[in-house]
Amino acid sequence: MDLNRLISILRDQTDDARIMALVSEIVNTDRWNSFDQFPKTTETILRAFSNQGLETESCRLQTGGRMGTGRWLIQEASEIQSATLRVVAPTQQPLADYHDNPWSAIQWGCSTPSAGLTCSVRVVDSWKELERIPQHGLRGTFVLTRLSPAGNHFRWANTGAAGLICDAPVKGCPDATCWGKFGWGGLPFGTSHSRLPGIMLSKNTGKALRALLRSDDGVRLHMNVRVRSGVGHHDVVSGILSGRADPQDEVWAIAHSCEPGAIDNASGISVCAEALQILSAAIQAGLVPAPLRSIRALAGFECYGFFEYLISQKRLQSPLAGVCVDCVGAKGELCDHTLTWHDTLPSAAGFVNTLGFDALNLAFSAEATGMTLKRAPFTSTEDTMIGDPRYGFPCPYLGSFPYRTYHSSADTPGLLDPRILRNCAVGVAAYLYQLANADSRQVQSFATRAAGEAISQVNEASDAATVMMAVQGFRANATRLPRWFWGGEHAELLNGMELHSNTIQQCAGDRLADISTDTSTPSADQRIPFRRVPLAPTYENVPPDIRERFKEAGVHKWTLYWADGTRTLGDIHQLACAERGKDYRLSQVVAFFEAMAEIGYIDLPPSADVFCRQDLVADLRELGVGPGMDLMVHSSLSAIGCVRGGADSVVDALLEAIGPQGTLLMPSFNHKAADVYNPLTTPTTNGAIADAMWRRSEAARSNHPTHAVAAIGPKAEPWCADHIRIGVWSADSPIGQLIHSGGYILALGVDHRSSTAYHVAEISMNAPCLEQFTLQRPVVDAAGAVKNVSCMRWRDGVCPVSPGLLNSALDEAQLQQRGKIGNATSALVKATDLWAMRRKHLQDACPTCTVRPDRTW
Repeated sequence: MDLNRLISILRDQTDDARIMALVSEIVNTDRWNSFDQFPKTTETILRAFSNQGLETESCRLQTGGRMGTGRWLIQEASEIQSATLRVVAPTQQPLADYHDNPWSAIQWGCSTPSAGLTCSVRVVDSWKELERIPQHGLRGTFVLTRLSPAGNHFRWANTGAAGLICDAPVKGCPDATCWGKFGWGGLPFGTSHSRLPGIMLSKNTGKALRALLRSDDGVRLHMNVRVRSGVGHHDVVSGILSGRADPQDEVWAIAHSCEPGAIDNASGISVCAEALQILSAAIQAGLVPAPLRSIRALAGFECYGFFEYLISQKRLQSPLAGVCVDCVGAKGELCDHTLTWHDTLPSAAGFVNTLGFDALNLAFSAEATGMTLKRAPFTSTEDTMIGDPRYGFPCPYLGSFPYRTYHSSADTPGLLDPRILRNCAVGVAAYLYQLANADSRQVQSFATRAAGEAISQVNEASDAATVMMAVQGFRANATRLPRWFWGGEHAELLNGMELHSNTIQQCAGDRLADISTDTSTPSADQRIPFRRVPLAPTYENVPPDIRERFKEAGVHKWTLYWADGTRTLGDIHQLACAERGKDYRLSQVVAFFEAMAEIGYIDLPPSADVFCRQDLVADLRELGVGPGMDLMVHSSLSAIGCVRGGADSVVDALLEAIGPQGTLLMPSFNHKAADVYNPLTTPTTNGAIADAMWRRSEAARSNHPTHAVAAIGPKAEPWCADHIRIGVWSADSPIGQLIHSGGYILALGVDHRSSTAYHVAEISMNAPCLEQFTLQRPVVDAAGAVKNVSCMRWRDGVCPVSPGLLNSALDEAQLQQRGKIGNATSALVKATDLWAMRRKHLQDACPTCTVRPDRTW
């Protein structure tokens, strides 16, 4: 659908009153900044989603867990019950009461004794002054300061202070109270034993207190804070607009809750909810078709909710793309009349940047709001770290920041402009819809436009660093865009991407050679970091010494995302410098990655311990793999060890070992994990090597919805053809043809329990536990249509004859070769020998076996 037409339809569905009402409801509970109130916000958001017929979900995440590891985990739930501060001498005067102003309590503070504390007050307004105070020098005293409490509670606690009072000013709002917190998701790891109760005051209240302190040496204050801390939970709430063809594949819009402001960030949640509501209304009215894929809007604790949800919830593959909506709708005079669309991470697929900006630009062009929409480079809100190109998804950020009243009690619904919120919702909805509904034709259009932008950047570049970023940027697009393929021929679509990449590389020419590398630590720059944990860490949850090492390195944490298992530290140093337009020293990048290795986010082995393609080829040939061999491979990448280039290098080695006359087969099963099987996009659950193999342009992949097979080589196309009609494991199936034409099976880092050729033997014996054609599953065909096809039904119990017996039986019969591929214990066997051995094991078992096909599978 034409973008102008889509935006016009969506605009007619908007409701300003609905947008503003949701903001007010969220603020009414989130403003208390307490874990006993956050579930009420959950109920509000769920109700808003369900009112338009959207699917809803609430995922409860428990606090605590792997502390000190860098993971985004909230240490404990903190419920604020009350917090008061008053002058008790020389006069009686209230200063703060949480029940009147929820911003009065500093988050992650502790309780006072039940009767409260009465103390004198010391003013400390500079870090230098604080450093001069000896340990326990403020014992029995409250501290009054304008310094931020965030991350510094232990510095105050070490003085022996009984409590902290902060009157940090809010610019232009002297009666407003800043939002004070000792940490973000809790107190920084390693210092959480140092706790303080804390109270926030407005500038004017602090000013009056300071005047009293100057006029009277006998001022005493009484503080009473009641906070209940312990194991608890926080929610990630979703509204889902279900896709019509593949609801399992999703586009995300994230907007954080659990913060007390209207602009930050009840506005973002309301915009995301409105975006889904207007899409749902337009679809129900028959004005637009439901998108091919689903759109999910999420609200949760900033970073700590979204990141843990992304990592911990089982899904077949990561979301396609998304947007972060944070601090939108502020009246123009608060934010210099500017709304900004920030690009996603430089290492992520940047085609979404133009797509989203265009949608918002069209949305705002139809109405005068007094706002200027700008596009800007990537900036980190920490939430946007979800743009991790390996584990996350490209995620631009929409917001008006900075704005006056940020993180203060002055951030109220009255400061929002419904017109701006409405247009944000329309633009975000159009952007999400385009992503969720794109097919292969749109993907080609996205790629062509992104390639044109990259070529322009190269041609206009004044330095080699800009050229490098243009080349790398399109490479990220070419890697990500195939996730949207829907209909068409795999090789043709991928070759189109490759053509764009080659054109950009030719435009870059020799200019990339102008980039030099700092060789001050040459032994370190050849090491290759291998990522092991999704996303970048929070430094709040690492040991203090590691935290200091990250600080001293001075490298942005998203530098981690340039590590792809192929790039050396020297390569990453070049990219980090090019990305930021800044000359980091190589030693900084090295220090950063060594600290990442300390907390387990990467492996950083010595170069001598990393296998390359030629190492693997030599091991394969020693095992007996040779030119012209047809080879079925079941594999484990982790068993091999660290391989430069990862799974792709293993596939390269296998292809080199069998040569151009050999045919390489691998399982490409999803084991019914895919609700809809799309041969162009559905990943396999058979490991990283098998998943890398089918994605190649030269690979053929069969169309079986649960147990597809991929192949490369002269027999690939005929062997993979017509798999559904032939049957999953019949004699003429891809694996059956390998067996009966003299092929081999390689168990690479696994044993023969993974060698599915034994199922071909079971089918050949008419095993009563398997049926090849009695289950119906949906498949996307080459025209992009979803059709139900017949496929296999799995058994309802465990086979009484374990396929594990094949390992020892083949050894005893001296029918297989054993050896190492890298570090992986491996075995090579002729496929007919394994097939025959399985038949021998089953010959007396199948006739009397009671295991039958599972009618619930």
